[in-house]
Amino acid sequence: MTARPAFRSRSFGPDDLDALLTFVGRCNAADFCCTVHPGDVRHFMSNIRRGGDVSDNYRLFEDETGSLAGLLTLYGGKRLGFEWTVMPDEQTSPLVDQMVAVGEAETLAAARAAGADSFRVEVLDCDHAGVDLLKARGFTETDGADNLRVTLRSLESIPEPVLPEGFTIRAVTGESEADAVGQLHASAFGSRWDAGEYVKVMRSPAFQVDHELVAVALNGDLAAFLVYWVDPISRSGLFEPVGCGQAYQRRGLTRALLYEGMRRMAAEGAVVAQVKHESPEENPASAALYASAGFMPFASYRAFVKSV
Repeated sequence: MTARPAFRSRSFGPDDLDALLTFVGRCNAADFCCTVHPGDVRHFMSNIRRGGDVSDNYRLFEDETGSLAGLLTLYGGKRLGFEWTVMPDEQTSPLVDQMVAVGEAETLAAARAAGADSFRVEVLDCDHAGVDLLKARGFTETDGADNLRVTLRSLESIPEPVLPEGFTIRAVTGESEADAVGQLHASAFGSRWDAGEYVKVMRSPAFQVDHELVAVALNGDLAAFLVYWVDPISRSGLFEPVGCGQAYQRRGLTRALLYEGMRRMAAEGAVVAQVKHESPEENPASAALYASAGFMPFASYRAFVKSV
């Protein structure tokens, strides 16, 4: 029997976005046991990378016909590590072995260049093959207290959003609100968004301005926000990120935004919503918010490290 040739890998290019989103959607369509949702791709490209070049972050693996068969995501900085995304029937294939070998080699080189003493890889606990593979390659599992949880909610029977008097919900109008939205993100997460930075997010081809919702106070302040992403292939939506300005917390604004976001997801054909959040031990307020909005536990990330 002739051995199957190795898959060809290449960097992501600007013309690959639609094919990449389609592929990741197909990977999620079976059972959502997938570390990356199409919304994660859009969020990473637009918000995390702030509209910048992601060719060093995304490695595409193609079969002999040129069809996309796997996605390797490489992370730098504090998140030093990698993830791989394949179709469910490829989880124990030579493709995964090849992708993990490439991811480990490139991340090891990046760790040494950065002077890091280790790097981290995460898989979902429902991916038993992935867990076994990392253990076989010498990775050590770490305490999972800070690992994200994946939660799901059916988009049937969505309650009406209830807002405090004087507040309204609407979509962000466009680039004229970019700086105000950036400051709202900064207030919610303690991050930094300089003037002119959030407009780069809005100009990313992965972003959809009308999918960022804001709760607006009577005086015109942007008080809370969320971004929702809809994948037509898996018929699912992802909330990422969700936040509230410090001056407007504990008023039910984010829960109202979630319900409005769910209604819009359903109107676009989604049947299930997904959100990833920290554990109740790590972030009890976040976990309580999503539980109160009907999200149920589905899977948890398991973290593995390897020393340099």
